[in-house]
Amino acid sequence: EFDDKAEGFVARAVVDMTDAYKEQVRSARRTVMLQNDSMLTVMDELDGISEPVRWGMMTAAKIEVSGKKAALTRNKKTLNVEMTSDEVEQFEITTASPPTEKENQNEGFTMLTATAKPLNGKVRFWVTLKP
Repeated sequence: EFDDKAEGFVARAVVDMTDAYKEQVRSARRTVMLQNDSMLTVMDELDGISEPVRWGMMTAAKIEVSGKKAALTRNKKTLNVEMTSDEVEQFEITTASPPTEKENQNEGFTMLTATAKPLNGKVRFWVTLKP
């Protein structure tokens, strides 16, 4: 649980996503926190999970992965991404193309993903993004 008095965080937003995933989870909540140094933390908490779950973000940047850390580089700027969740072993780079040609193929995009195995029916993705 996030502490509202946590040092360094200047803004926080919480979204209850349970209705969007009601067929798959008991509850789903996303918390986004902004820190003074432009660091952004995203925490997704899922409850009522029995199968592995994949987290992902789509990007046009070049992705370099090292375990639970990734560097996304585009236009000579780098965004560092770190996954600190115990349920996740490592980041992976996956295709952003959907399975059918009728869908937008997302040319020029790739996905940074992480798969989590539930612990006691719960999954928490804790991702930090820092320039």
